Amino acid sequence: MNGIRQHASSPKSALRASTAIGLLAASHVWIGTAQAQEAESLPAVSSLNAKIAIAGGVAHHDDIDPNGFASSAAPFSVFDSAETDGLALLLASLTIPVDHAFGAQIDVAGGAQGDGFIGGIGGHLFWRDPGTGLLGVTGAYGVNTQDSFATSGYIYSSALLCGSPCWADFELARQEILRVAAEGELYQGQFTFHGVGGYQWGENIHEGAFARGGIRYYVTDNFMVGFGAGASDEIGGFGTAEMEFLATGKVSVFADMRTEFDTYFHGVAGLRIYFGPSDTLIAKHRQDDPTGNAAHDAIAAIQSTQKVVDVICCFTAETAILMADGTTKAIGDVAIGDLVLGEGGCVNRVMEIETPCLGERKLYAFNDGAPFVTAEHPFMTRDGWKSIDPEATFAETGHFRVASLAAGDELVVLANVSARAVPMAAGDPAAMTEMVVETAHLALARIDADEDDPARTVYNLRLNGNNTYFANAFLVHNK
Repeated sequence: MNGIRQHASSPKSALRASTAIGLLAASHVWIGTAQAQEAESLPAVSSLNAKIAIAGGVAHHDDIDPNGFASSAAPFSVFDSAETDGLALLLASLTIPVDHAFGAQIDVAGGAQGDGFIGGIGGHLFWRDPGTGLLGVTGAYGVNTQDSFATSGYIYSSALLCGSPCWADFELARQEILRVAAEGELYQGQFTFHGVGGYQWGENIHEGAFARGGIRYYVTDNFMVGFGAGASDEIGGFGTAEMEFLATGKVSVFADMRTEFDTYFHGVAGLRIYFGPSDTLIAKHRQDDPTGNAAHDAIAAIQSTQKVVDVICCFTAETAILMADGTTKAIGDVAIGDLVLGEGGCVNRVMEIETPCLGERKLYAFNDGAPFVTAEHPFMTRDGWKSIDPEATFAETGHFRVASLAAGDELVVLANVSARAVPMAAGDPAAMTEMVVETAHLALARIDADEDDPARTVYNLRLNGNNTYFANAFLVHNK
């Protein structure tokens, strides 16, 4: 019986064995074919290699982006402005073989634009056949801390919803950019067609899609010229131009420029040193380090943006101001040259009156009074100067540090004002008086916030003397 069973099962065993042999043979054929094809193609990255460049140039911006503010017809506008700064950059890339058909590259950039630091880091992961082209993904981070531009002027503000011109101080904003994108290259003889497209966002950056593409032509294997175009929500449409000449086996001269023609230009030129096996420029670009510097592309895509650092705002128009003669006058009726009483009875002259709109800020009321003041205005308390929002106070002044005002504090308030005869020298017939200010402390039981009309005008006085005055009987500082 055992012999019969063994004989009966032998055809199935033979089938299984023949199938296994066939699959094994097929796999060897497939592997052999793949290996042969792989052997015929060059690797994505010839070997671990790197490049480093030292470059200089200029960045120019006309009508610096006011970051949400529109130009006004006021006599002095901050928007007819231009900024041209020198650039000094150090660029570096490290290209790494990942597999026969895949590679990676890490890019860094750093230097100065005007009096600020610019720099970033980026990377690429790609498939490439040096005889055909490249497909990959890329990402980058860049930062621009330039702050050389500062000015003041009137604005119409869509952000503050002003119904009339508002006076504001501006300076260049710190900007950060983040980018993710897909990229590709197509190699056709002496021509390389290239493109990149993706999305960008960041701090003080116009968020949205971006794209750039162009063509490079190798006049010789060691001399390349290129042209292209691109667009982003940050700088609009722009043109590009580039060139590179490999002067020796390791050192090249290069230039890179991108411009919007009317309002934006970023251009650098310098020397690049290669650390890789290929002898010609076209081979370096297609077999060693395949891509541009993503970090440099990111910082070159930043267009300078202004930020509002001081929109002056303080009191409502009906707020009562203590005048030098002991009477009160609504702040909306105070004029330049008027005299007001401040801390210790000091007489201060009104040098300037600031009248911006309230915008989206809130007005605040003390105890059960009417809302009359914005959050950043300093009030004198038993413990010193305080405001509802100390950070806003410092941001507006750039120097005045105050504590936080809250329920439980004791505010310095006007208790009485009276005239007193000033002792005169013997024989002086002129009669003189001075105003005596007496103060007390008022416990702050509650602070209430109130929404109001964004177009409402609010007021602040700029004074000489000791920079203090009484508003609704509270001792305040003009910052």
